[in-house]
Amino acid sequence: MFSHGKENEHGVLNKKDVAELLGCSVRQVDILRANGGLPFYRFGNLVRFSRESVREWMRAQERVGGCCASLVREDAKEVRG
Repeated sequence: MFSHGKENEHGVLNKKDVAELLGCSVRQVDILRANGGLPFYRFGNLVRFSRESVREWMRAQERVGGCCASLVREDAKEVRG
């Protein structure tokens, strides 16, 4: 599943692993880490991520909104009568 071919038994991921998990580029992982609050650990020059922390961060990013939010509200009104 992940780039190193073997899932880390401690749930520690590198940037490439996180990019695969999120479905984005490594550059985007850097941007999210710098600007978006993606939690990470730094060990000297190494940057590592906790699999569980990344998943929690992903759940916190989930939103309902945008252009479809008004459609959902309208549909709910129609169902209630």
